[in-house]
Amino acid sequence: MRLLKFSRGTNARSSYESVLREARYFEHLDRSRFTAKDRAYATFARDVFHDGEILFRGIQLGSRHVTLVFRNVYAINAIYIERGRLRLPEVEICRKDFRTRIAFTGVSQMTLPDVEGGGPVCYQFSNLSRHRGGYDLRIAVWGKFWSKMGVIGLRFSDLQVEDIGQKIAGYLPPGSEARSYISWVNHSPGYYARLYRRRLEKMNRNRSGI
Repeated sequence: MRLLKFSRGTNARSSYESVLREARYFEHLDRSRFTAKDRAYATFARDVFHDGEILFRGIQLGSRHVTLVFRNVYAINAIYIERGRLRLPEVEICRKDFRTRIAFTGVSQMTLPDVEGGGPVCYQFSNLSRHRGGYDLRIAVWGKFWSKMGVIGLRFSDLQVEDIGQKIAGYLPPGSEARSYISWVNHSPGYYARLYRRRLEKMNRNRSGI
């Protein structure tokens, strides 16, 4: 089911197709002139909230303000991996500490998901575009019983992202900076587009036996 313009590997038929979709998406972001300093790009470009619940904490369309809470699943996974690599003691992680409050301002349009089951919806992947000096964000989501996919759509002018660094500090390996675990966007979209294209070239060479 292709709900967004760039279907980012969720229903890809192969690893090759998944990498190809990522390459095309980052090429789109590059053409749209996003940079690593763009807050919307750094927050959503690489789907750090994948497989986490989305909570609605404030919808005030009269004042064009919407607040949503996302769970940073990437940070949880990255901490587990790094602690294991360093052979540090296991820690019991409270997933609520990784919830990130994001306030969207200047909201001109909002689409709510039509999913079954009620309760929180689960983030799958997103598409980000520019729209009339602001942004257009589309998030593909699943409902509680994973029976139907829907979309959260937001057109907005800016966003404020909660810094969860202090909340997760106790889980980090000694000497680590929280920022490196909160997001894995460190480069421009052109960088990631080239990275995925190189992966495709390598996969093509392996296919042809060169």
